[in-house]
Amino acid sequence: MHDVVLLVGMAIADVAILAVWWFLGSRLVPAEQAPASANGETEKGVRTLHKVLTYVCFFLLAGLIIECVAMFPAILVRFGWS
Repeated sequence: MHDVVLLVGMAIADVAILAVWWFLGSRLVPAEQAPASANGETEKGVRTLHKVLTYVCFFLLAGLIIECVAMFPAILVRFGWS
């Protein structure tokens, strides 16, 4: 019974996460609809934001890979080699 509660809770959390991403995506304004005066200023900000987020994602991915590689031998020892 405890597993069913966890499964339902995780399913609800997944739906909530998808709903938030859908809402955030629906709030984006396509570039062709942006005012002409705002394009010059925001273009530089968008490039900077894209660069920063690219580095953040790279370091997070590298950290995740390092963590998985470090934990794999411990998992093998704990749960056996077969």
